[in-house]
Amino acid sequence: MKKLILIAVMFCFTCVAEAEVTYNNSALSDLHVNTVKGLLYDIAHSEGVVSNPSKEQTQKLLPKFSKAVVWLNERHNSSKTYKLENLHSEEAKLIRGVIATITDIVQGKYPGLLVKKALDHWTKIGSRVIAEYTVGLNGTTPKITWKFELKPEENKTQNLVFRYGPSAEEINQ
Repeated sequence: MKKLILIAVMFCFTCVAEAEVTYNNSALSDLHVNTVKGLLYDIAHSEGVVSNPSKEQTQKLLPKFSKAVVWLNERHNSSKTYKLENLHSEEAKLIRGVIATITDIVQGKYPGLLVKKALDHWTKIGSRVIAEYTVGLNGTTPKITWKFELKPEENKTQNLVFRYGPSAEEINQ
């Protein structure tokens, strides 16, 4: 089982994709970006993850996480290549920290945490993250608007209802 997890993780973090953000000479794929976004969302919205954050602390985290996700998405979708280890913005530091945390988890530094289950969870959540961050002016003062939430899950059973109509079979007794 450990070999299977190790192979899956190695595949996830060594596959070359069309990503335009690299870290340690490996390109970040959509899967990597979604995992990062999912972990950030989980940190901000899970109880007890950040030592029982108060509502005020959470309100400070959410705009920063939103800004970092927007920043990462813009660079990931860009035609220019960005080496994450050479960038020194607040957003780059946050993304590097999240990647370091994911790497620590994969390497087993958090005993009791099921690696494959956690990575699957964060990737699934990350694919649904909606992040927006804009800075405008309200008179002479800057006005920041942000959004950091999840798209609703697709209803998987709805397609089944439409695909298979009712049928009747004769029962011989």
